[in-house]
Amino acid sequence: MLNSGKYTVFTNKAIRRVKVAVTTKCNSDCGYCFIHCPTSDMTWPVAQAAVDLLLGSPKDKKLLSCYGGEPILQFQLLKQIVIYARDIEKKNNKRLLIECCTNSLLLTDDHLRFFREFDVRVHISLFGHEQDNTRYRTRGFEKVIENLAKASEVLGPTHTGACVCVSPKTAHYLREDIETIKKKTGTRVIMIEPIIEFEQWSMADVAVFIQQVRLVCKDLIDSLTTPTPFFLNSLCEHLNAGARYPKVSSSAGYDRCPFFRSLDVGPSGDMAFSPFALYGKEVKRGVVGNVQKVQGSWWQNCVFKIDSPGCLNCYSKYYLLGTYPDKSKYLMSYMGAVIDETVRFLKAAGISDPRYGQYIKEAAELYVGYKGHIDKQIKCQGDRNH
Repeated sequence: MLNSGKYTVFTNKAIRRVKVAVTTKCNSDCGYCFIHCPTSDMTWPVAQAAVDLLLGSPKDKKLLSCYGGEPILQFQLLKQIVIYARDIEKKNNKRLLIECCTNSLLLTDDHLRFFREFDVRVHISLFGHEQDNTRYRTRGFEKVIENLAKASEVLGPTHTGACVCVSPKTAHYLREDIETIKKKTGTRVIMIEPIIEFEQWSMADVAVFIQQVRLVCKDLIDSLTTPTPFFLNSLCEHLNAGARYPKVSSSAGYDRCPFFRSLDVGPSGDMAFSPFALYGKEVKRGVVGNVQKVQGSWWQNCVFKIDSPGCLNCYSKYYLLGTYPDKSKYLMSYMGAVIDETVRFLKAAGISDPRYGQYIKEAAELYVGYKGHIDKQIKCQGDRNH
């Protein structure tokens, strides 16, 4: 590990993404929040070990996502993580994208200056209508819109993303919500976040949701003929990966080790393949180990092999925590199918139309986080906020 100052590679685990929950505390009270555990803050040794695990594994393209709770409540630790990760990235010739997922209610100019200086992308979550935001998130819609617009201006429209939450009651105007958010804030990166296990999704709700996703994908394709095309984060991920990810049911198969892209680290250092396993009703059931106790862990020397009984058992035991109580289990698989369909269209069109080919390149690089690719439009002034 890197904690000792020695760069040790785990040759069997090319970890692509690590999500670090720097705190479970939050300044909001969203009714659908899945965190069901005592509030706690991450310590620096745990955070350092998480960064070491990510950057000490093979391959050079990495994604570090900092979330909570509300990560701005632990901003000093967040800064320490970012500065350390950038130093390790440079020393070990990695290509690291860093994200901060926030409700933005505490976001200030000082935070944005720091994020700009260290190339941190900001993802801000909201519902698209004020009444829905008030119903599910209790406060701050205008403040969130204002801060999302400011972040888009300071960091650049492709370095700021809107995580658009969707419930069964709001699914029918998802397309309208996304258009409104884009116009009001200038952001060009959209994440669609269905809220599951809170309100019951019927198959009619699922059908409406998928139809809305299809319309959003059509709008995305149409935007390629404009000066400011927009991006869906899941589409960028699919373009970059070039392969399907594990499906909803283990009986449907899987094609890669979940360590590759699904590793969450909680404040205690516990690791799981889903935040639901760390903080949800099934807490501890899906914990696969602790980031500070890597040496001697059961997974340290195992090697992924498709169709391996050992891998299938691991996938079933740790990645799938039972079935959802309603039809929401279909949401992600159906949405993934629509995204796959859109990706195939873009790739086919890109063979003969350079506009599509250029978009594919930008979308893939946007997810990977290549340095120097995206223009940052407005330069921040001021001293470093270290």
